[in-house]
Amino acid sequence: MQPDVISEEEEGTLVAEAERYLRTRRYEPGHFDGVIAHYRELQRPIRQWSAASRAVLNRVAGLALPAGVEPMPIHVLDLKPEGWIGRHVDHVEYSGGYIAGVSLLSHAVMLLEREGSEDGAVELLLPRRSLYVLYGDARYKWGHSIPLEPVFQGEALPPKGRRISVLLRDPAPQGMSFGADVGDRLSMSSSSSHPKDKANNNP
Repeated sequence: MQPDVISEEEEGTLVAEAERYLRTRRYEPGHFDGVIAHYRELQRPIRQWSAASRAVLNRVAGLALPAGVEPMPIHVLDLKPEGWIGRHVDHVEYSGGYIAGVSLLSHAVMLLEREGSEDGAVELLLPRRSLYVLYGDARYKWGHSIPLEPVFQGEALPPKGRRISVLLRDPAPQGMSFGADVGDRLSMSSSSSHPKDKANNNP
């Protein structure tokens, strides 16, 4: 996880553009598989975003995805404040070995739980404007979720607000070795950031 991967100005650019594309889509109360609630979403190829947004998205892709890989269409997921994502494991056939997410408008906590294990969940604090990257086993052997009420290291955090996730994925792999070079370009460290004093920034 890398905090403050984009600036406030860049966040505003992405949010404003995403909202234009989302304007005609209504929030869904739930999904047929029961994994997500109170959301709307879209996918849009990176070439169809504005030049300003493409610059931000390409920079994030350069940090988070394998070198030289063009991202799949950008997935924009808009969760209402009462929205949540239940525990699930990604399907390998739908994309490659990486998923990178930038959190806009609000913080959240992601829980990672290894499938078939009785060990407790790993908590990942996702501050506003932060970037997380999951690849390899973290994508396909660990379930991940975004709970309604964020708790981190035993402490209840301020309620999350509306949160837009901008998600980048690489295409389905063709003999690719997962995790080969991202570590050289992205510092994967635990965050010392804490949103408790930033609650008023949430919509």
